[in-house]
Amino acid sequence: MLKNILTFCASIIFLQSGFLFAQENSSEILKEGLLLKLGRGFSGNIISPDVITSSLITDQWETPSEGEEVSIGDSTATWEVFTSDENGWYRGRELLNSYLYFNYKSDKDKYILLESMANQISYVNGVPRAGNPYRYRDDFDPWGPRFDYSLIPVKVNKGNNDLLFKCRRGLFKVKINPVEEGLRFNPLDLTIPDLVVNESSDTYGAMPIINVSENSFENLTVKTTIGGNESVTFPVKQVHPLSILKVPFKIKCDAISETGTVNLTVQLIRDDEELASTTIELRIVNLDDKRRETFISGLDGSVQYYAITPPKKLLYEKPALFLSLHGAGVEALNQAQAYDHKNWGYLVAPTNRRPYGFNWENWGMYDALEVLDIAKNKFSINEDRVYLTGHSMGGHGTWQVGLNHSDKFAAIGPSAGWISIWSYRIRPRLDSTSVEEMLIRSSLQSDTYAYTTNLKNTGIYILHGDEDDNVPPEQSRSMVENLSKFHKDFIYHEEEGVGHWWDNSEEPGADCVDWKPMFDFFAYHSVPGKYRVANVDFVTSNPAVSSRNNWAEIINQFQQQKMSKIDITLERGNRKFVGTTDNVLRLAIDVSMLSQDEPISIELDDQLLSDVEFPADNYVNLTKMDNNWQVAGEIDKTNKYPARCGNIREVLNHNVLFVYGTNGNDDENKWAYQKARYDAERLWYQGNASIEIIADEEFDPLNYKDRSVVLFGNSETNSAWDFLFDQSPVQMDDQSVTIGQNSYEGDDLALLMIRPRKDSDIANVAVVGGTGLKGMRLSGLAMYYQQYTGLPDIVIFDNDIVKSDSDGVKFSGYFGNDWSLENGEFVGSW
Repeated sequence: MLKNILTFCASIIFLQSGFLFAQENSSEILKEGLLLKLGRGFSGNIISPDVITSSLITDQWETPSEGEEVSIGDSTATWEVFTSDENGWYRGRELLNSYLYFNYKSDKDKYILLESMANQISYVNGVPRAGNPYRYRDDFDPWGPRFDYSLIPVKVNKGNNDLLFKCRRGLFKVKINPVEEGLRFNPLDLTIPDLVVNESSDTYGAMPIINVSENSFENLTVKTTIGGNESVTFPVKQVHPLSILKVPFKIKCDAISETGTVNLTVQLIRDDEELASTTIELRIVNLDDKRRETFISGLDGSVQYYAITPPKKLLYEKPALFLSLHGAGVEALNQAQAYDHKNWGYLVAPTNRRPYGFNWENWGMYDALEVLDIAKNKFSINEDRVYLTGHSMGGHGTWQVGLNHSDKFAAIGPSAGWISIWSYRIRPRLDSTSVEEMLIRSSLQSDTYAYTTNLKNTGIYILHGDEDDNVPPEQSRSMVENLSKFHKDFIYHEEEGVGHWWDNSEEPGADCVDWKPMFDFFAYHSVPGKYRVANVDFVTSNPAVSSRNNWAEIINQFQQQKMSKIDITLERGNRKFVGTTDNVLRLAIDVSMLSQDEPISIELDDQLLSDVEFPADNYVNLTKMDNNWQVAGEIDKTNKYPARCGNIREVLNHNVLFVYGTNGNDDENKWAYQKARYDAERLWYQGNASIEIIADEEFDPLNYKDRSVVLFGNSETNSAWDFLFDQSPVQMDDQSVTIGQNSYEGDDLALLMIRPRKDSDIANVAVVGGTGLKGMRLSGLAMYYQQYTGLPDIVIFDNDIVKSDSDGVKFSGYFGNDWSLENGEFVGSW
C-alpha cells in the first residue's frame, strides 16, 4: 500500500515537472568542470570558513584554471578536470568535501532556472544562492526522497559566468534551464491537504512563486477555484526580483460526495490580469482514511501540514493521541502510512517542516508542538493519553521533544533513534572557556544526554535492531546506560537479526514503528499532570526552548544558556514546597493544586519563606537577590523571560520580517538585498518557510506589529535602524561598532546581535550586517538559522575570522536579563 502511494505521488511530480518547462528552450546539463578537493575532517569552528569561501567573502576570488594550486592550511590542493557520467552525475569520494567550478558561456544575457543537486550552496558570479543538498537520487526511486523543487531564478551574462558549487555528498549534478522572463508557479513544491468526502472544505495550501525577472511585483492576488464553487483569493504583498516566495492560497468548496480527485485552479492576478496559472489535483478521501491536513504556522505565517491515521472505529469519546515523528527523507504522510489504525486513538505525524528539516530541533520541535496542540483540540483528545514516538531521525526527535517537554506525554517510544549530533556524527565538543565556549553555549540544548532526568516521571520504550548499520544500536544502549542510573519505568527491546527498517509480521503496519509491545506499554501509562505530580526534577539550558515542567517554571538564569536545574517536592499536607536550584535567578511556581484558604511556605536552597500569601493568579514568583530567595512581583516583559530571552536564532520565532537597507552605496545595497534573499531562500528550502522581505523605506512599525525583524545593513545604510535599535547600547555605522563607552574601529567588522523590540512584549529585532561592505560580507559566514550550532546575543568579528574563530571574534556574549551590557556576560578585548 505504502509503495503504491509513493509511486502515485512521484507520478504527479513528473507531470508537474513537464508543466514547468513546457514550451521552454531545452535544458543543458554541465558535464565537465574543475574539482578542488578540500579533504575530510571537522575543524570545530562555528564561523571561520574554508579557503574558497574565504576568498569569496574577502573579494579575493579569481577564476581557477586546471592545475592551479590552492593552499589549505599546511598542505595544498589542485584544481583538476572532473567529468560526469553520461547522465550528468558526478560521483566519487572526491566530492565529499569539495568545490566544483564551471565556466558557463552564454551567447546572450538570459534568464535561467538553476537546478543543482546534492550541493550545499551555489555561487553564481560570486553571489550565494540556496543549494539543494538532499536531491541526490539519480534514478527514479519511489522509495527515495524527492527534492526536485529547487529551481533558483538567475540571470546569466553574455560571455563567461562563474558557477561554483560546494559539494558534501559524493554526488552532484547541475542543469541550466533557460526560461522566459516573468512570474510562474512552481507546482513541484506543494503543501496541500486532502479533502474529506461529504465535508465542506475551508483550508489552505501553498506553492512557490518564482520571479524570473529583475522587476518587483506588488499587490498580487492568488485566486483559487474548485469546479463550480465560488472563487476565493489570498493577497501577496510583494515578490522580489529573481527570487522565490512560497505563498499561501485558500481552498474552499462545498462537500463532495465521492472519493477520487478534484482539480484546483490557481491563478496569479494583478489588476485583473492573469500573470501565471496552474492546475493542482487534490485527493478526496474517506473520513477514516489516512490523509493530510494543513494549517497556518504561527512561526512565520507559512502553510504546513500534518498527516493522520484515524481510528476505523473509535472506542472512546476522549481518544488517545500518538504523535509520531518521521525519519530523514520521509514525508509525514508516508510516516502515517506505516501504521495500522488504532481503535483507541489518533496517530498524527507532523512534518519537521521538511523531510530533513531541522532534525526535530528548533523549528522542527516547534512544528511538532504546534501540531500537538492542533490535534488535541481538533480531535478532543484525552489529555492523560498523549504519547510520543518516532523512528531514526524521528527517534532522535522523540528524545529531544520528549526530554524538553516531558510533562506533555504519558510515555515516549524512540525507535532506532540517534541521541545527539555529538554522539552520532562523532564531532568534537568545544569545552574551552573563552571564545569557542561562548559561541557554542547556545547549542547546549542539543546535548540530549544532559536532559535525561527530565524523563523521571515518563514511561519509556526503546526499540532498536541489533544489525542497524544506519543508526548503530550503541546509540540506544548508551541511553539505556544513562537511564539505568535513576529511571525505573523503561523497557529496552533490541530485535535480533534486523537492520534499520524492518517488518517481520504479516499484520498491517511496519514493526519498527508500529511495534505492538510498545503500544501495549503506552496503554498502561497516563500523563501524571500537575495535580498529581509531587516532585519536579527538571533541567534546561534555554528557557526559550523549554522552561516549564508541570507546576514549576524557570524564568531567568544567572549564567544564560548554561544548564539550570530545579529539584522541588510538594509536601501537600504541609502546604510546603521544598527543594534546590542551580543557576536559577527567577522561578515561578503554580500553586493551583492547593486550596486558596491558607498561606503556603517555600524552602529553597535551605532558605525558608513562610506564610507566603496565596496569589490571586495562582503563581508565586520568586527571585534570588544577594543569594537569598524572595517573593517577587509579576514578570517585567521588557526584561528577558521564556517568550523572549535571547540567542540570535530566536529572532526567527515570531513571524519574522527581513528588512534590507537601501541607503548605502550601490554595492552595500546590493549586498543587503542579496543576503536577505539568500537567507529567505535557505529557510524556504530547509524549513518550508515563507519569509516576507521588504526594503527599509517600506518598514512601518504599526503595519508589522509584534513581528520580529532581521535588519540587514547598519545605521547608515538601513533607515529602519533608527526605530529598531535606537535604545540599543550597541551601535554600528560605516566605520565602527560602539559598545557602551568603547568602540571597535574599521570597515571590516561584522555584527550579529539580537535585542527586544521596544514596542512589543514578544518580538525581537536582530541585525546581520557590518561596518562597511567588507564587514557586511563577513557577516554572511555566521549562519544563525542552523539547527545545532548557535550564536549568543551578540558576536562581532573581523577579517581574521578566515584564520579561526578565536582569532576573528572580537566580542561575544549575552546581555543581562535586563538586556543591559552592565549585567551581561561577554568575552572580548579592546
